[in-house]
Amino acid sequence: MRKTLLVLGILLVVGLGVFLLSYLREPREEGVLALSGNVEVTEYDMGFKFSGRVEKLFTDESLKVTKGDPLAALDSAELESQVSQARAYVKEAEVRLKELKAGSRPQEIEQARANLRFVEAELEKVRKDFERAERLFRQDARFPSLTLQRACTTPVSHSKRVHRNS
Repeated sequence: MRKTLLVLGILLVVGLGVFLLSYLREPREEGVLALSGNVEVTEYDMGFKFSGRVEKLFTDESLKVTKGDPLAALDSAELESQVSQARAYVKEAEVRLKELKAGSRPQEIEQARANLRFVEAELEKVRKDFERAERLFRQDARFPSLTLQRACTTPVSHSKRVHRNS
């Protein structure tokens, strides 16, 4: 029995020595509790306001982050392209607005008036040709197709020319 108590006493002294060495060896901060084991991490689902390819990650798993820290950056090439396209549309609209506010150029107005005079003259000519054909048809009702052929002298190419100039 003495041997058993001696062995238990030696084991108790060795155990106490190991505990004291491990406790005194590690520097302790005040207010910090050091424990061993597994830490459960809360996961968060995150997303960007715009879709795109992730270009860079600013943090890694197990690193501490605080509110407001950037975590990742998207490739901005597509977004920059959309912005420049939108700026081009705005610039085009501003130029068009400036033209509309300034009004038509005098050359454009004169061209439109000339086209109008030409079309009015063509209309008057066709109206006279129609009246002439109608008069001839009434005079010579026996051969209407021959009479109409003689009466219609306005070529179609004149009316097509007006649309090309405008």
